[in-house]
Amino acid sequence: MKQKKLPKKEKEKQEIDVDGFSSYRFQMLSGMFVALAGAAAGIAAVRKCYWDEIAALCIVGILMFLIMVFYLEINRIKEPDDFHAKEYRKPFLTLLLSAAIAIAGCFLPEELFPSMLIALLCSASYDRFFGMLSGGIFLCYWFLAGCGQAASLVTGILLLAAGSTIAFLFEKKERVRYGVVCVVCMHTVIMIFVRFLVFKEIEILTVVFALAGGVVCAMVSARYVPYICNRKEYIREDAFTRFLDPEYPMQKMMSSFSKVDFEHAKKVSELAGKCAVLCQAKEDVARMGGLYYRIGRMQGEPYVKNGVKLARDCDFPREVCVILKEYNGEEQLPTSLESAIVHIVDCVVTKMELFDNKTFSSEWNREMLIYQTLNEKSSSGMYDNAGLSMNLFLKLREYLAKEGDFHDN
Repeated sequence: MKQKKLPKKEKEKQEIDVDGFSSYRFQMLSGMFVALAGAAAGIAAVRKCYWDEIAALCIVGILMFLIMVFYLEINRIKEPDDFHAKEYRKPFLTLLLSAAIAIAGCFLPEELFPSMLIALLCSASYDRFFGMLSGGIFLCYWFLAGCGQAASLVTGILLLAAGSTIAFLFEKKERVRYGVVCVVCMHTVIMIFVRFLVFKEIEILTVVFALAGGVVCAMVSARYVPYICNRKEYIREDAFTRFLDPEYPMQKMMSSFSKVDFEHAKKVSELAGKCAVLCQAKEDVARMGGLYYRIGRMQGEPYVKNGVKLARDCDFPREVCVILKEYNGEEQLPTSLESAIVHIVDCVVTKMELFDNKTFSSEWNREMLIYQTLNEKSSSGMYDNAGLSMNLFLKLREYLAKEGDFHDN
């Protein structure tokens, strides 16, 4: 089928319109900078710092922020198919919350600065290194502003390391109680141990502060850290909803490029979603994979490479990028159930579109064509690495042959 080429200027304009996520990341990074700058200003105001101290806070903040940006961007580039390596909203929000906690910590006794809590929150939002880095920035602010002594700084560093290490315990509901115990014990032991090494004695007040700080940190962590961890699934669902929305710019591009291809994509998406439900696979992944299976055609050959690049530029979820990488089995055979489903449905829909309604005046003709098409693909070993059992294959084949709706929507 003949497809129309977009004029170069119009093509570039539409690509810019679709690739709005770079500006989104820039906004999130800008928000992180504002959060760090706000924390420095707040701590300086609370402690009534001199200009040289304010200058030190600014220099440290800028340097640490550059390290943070470098780390986040390297992670994103290193894992181009990992959706969560590109999602900066959670790190931004937790950094904003941590900034407020750090400012509030300046009003507390130096033994109670919540460095472990900050590490737990920020680690849950991205990873352990980000938790250590974020907590380290606020701890540097706190120390440079004259809020604590060297012993408290050492305590804070050890608490940062401990909080970043045990944050994973709060990811699963059944492990939260172990996380609570670890937080209380490690907070108490670290604080008492460092104070003893420095001052060669243990005061009752130190024990009380250490235990109280550990209990408060554990209670807050048990309440909010699991929530931050679980937000990953909600963000994932939001992403699929956005990409499957008919108003999403990429779909308008597809329709403008080729209405025939776009109608084909919508048909594949709908059937792939139904087949995924039938096989207990991920419906949203199959639907989105089916919808954007052919987007490489908009960029011309090589279709697979260009399709994957376009998907990555638009920050498509990892599973969908993999499906596009396995398009038609040209460069790589399907490696997931969802990828196999999309390939099966695309093959059947493509075959059905080649014939008119007269060809299928008999239901037997349609069923035989679908059986023959899918049997050829299966016997070629196309789905051997996709986790598609023979029972699931037969179930899909039967569903498409008997109940598949291939008529125009």
